[in-house]
Amino acid sequence: MQINGLLEKTSLIRMIDGAQKPVDSARIGEPCYSEDGSRSQILDIIVGREACGIQLSLINGTVLICTEGLPIQTSEGWKAAVSVKPGDSVGYQEQWGKDYVEVQEVRKINENIQVANVCLEDTVGIIANGIVVGAFNKVVEVEEKLMTPPPWGT
Repeated sequence: MQINGLLEKTSLIRMIDGAQKPVDSARIGEPCYSEDGSRSQILDIIVGREACGIQLSLINGTVLICTEGLPIQTSEGWKAAVSVKPGDSVGYQEQWGKDYVEVQEVRKINENIQVANVCLEDTVGIIANGIVVGAFNKVVEVEEKLMTPPPWGT
């Protein structure tokens, strides 16, 4: 199953000037900083509400809330958030250099969350709360058994 992912709407994405901005405050046409260090223009912004999500907590104290399908860059390649496990190492950029930081905890959130993400011009990764994640146009493969059934059943 291929899916896209969303961030909790107040997650901070890195803009090209180094400033951080809540993803739901980004605007079409603004340039943001991509995972490869290049400038990428925002082509679209997706917003919504999801019934549940995932909270990733890193050993450095960073927390990211997202949907199960948000692509996360790990030392083993891109994985959907639902596939990330404690002990995995995720791409992390505190300033401009990338490193990998260990995931301490992965917790399911069973409450409605407001979500957003951006589609980028020519790249697929952004920095959100310091973590290298996929923009909405980054798609990863996820095993269907890992996904939560929709609230209306299967």
